[in-house]
Amino acid sequence: MVINLPADSVVVDCSAEGEPQPIIDWKKERINVTAKGLNERIEILSNNSLQIIAVQPVDAGNYYCEARNNLGVVLKNTTLVVQGETTPSILVSLSEGKYSRFSLL
Repeated sequence: MVINLPADSVVVDCSAEGEPQPIIDWKKERINVTAKGLNERIEILSNNSLQIIAVQPVDAGNYYCEARNNLGVVLKNTTLVVQGETTPSILVSLSEGKYSRFSLL
């Protein structure tokens, strides 16, 4: 998946079915990105998709959707390529789930 900057957000889909119902975790380069407080720009949507808010070059990499239940584990890999120029900016959290970006000129 290629994202051209500037980009507000990107959503990477993941779905899994099974019995028992699998639990979905997201990893970047094998590191869990869904841990609370690890990155306030990353959130998991109600359909288990991964959303990255205010995409930055540092967000590029391999993302893994991991579906796990007591019968096994299935991984889906998505490579995120971020290209283009960026203006240095500050991401400010205004309230829960609301962000604003300020560019440095």
